[in-house]
Amino acid sequence: SITPDIPADTQFTQIVIWSFTIFFISIGLVIGGLILISPLAAWFSYSVAHKTTRRIETLSKAVSNMQHGDLETRIAVEGKDEVAQLQNDFNQMAIELQESTKALKEEKEKVTSLLQSQRNLTADVSHELRTPIATVIGYLDELAGHWPDTPPEELNHKLDSVLYESNRMKASLNDLLTLSQTGANKLSIQLLSVDLNSIVGSIVDRL
Repeated sequence: SITPDIPADTQFTQIVIWSFTIFFISIGLVIGGLILISPLAAWFSYSVAHKTTRRIETLSKAVSNMQHGDLETRIAVEGKDEVAQLQNDFNQMAIELQESTKALKEEKEKVTSLLQSQRNLTADVSHELRTPIATVIGYLDELAGHWPDTPPEELNHKLDSVLYESNRMKASLNDLLTLSQTGANKLSIQLLSVDLNSIVGSIVDRL
């Protein structure tokens, strides 16, 4: 308010002085507030940024571990933001990838086992057929050159051996058929009694 006792020039000067005083005080308060608040704001921004960066670095490290074959790596989900959603998606992907890899490994082992069984079967069949074929060929070659001179008893013995080895080859082929029926779930088993003394005696007699 303008006081009547104070000249107008003096009152104007006081108003200007007070205005500048209030202005500079306001600037000082603002600067002081900025000086006080800026470190707190910087510290808060740094904390938030550092936490987010640390979570992203953890995620990046987990991805690198998975690329190097560590399918058991997992990430602790922190927060409820986009980074947390990314962490959760990574964990789900890791679980599904581990299960798929495990299933593929089991299938690979099955296929490897089947291939090995097939190779073993081929080797066993070749071994089982080689002996009777060699025996049959040996007896026939011998009889072909000395048929008239072979005594009847020896001739019958060799022909019996040829017949026996031929039946052995037939049995081996029947075994292959049996194995194929086993794979097709059509195998029927028949148990028969055998005379081991007769079998062993026949083998010794031939060899």
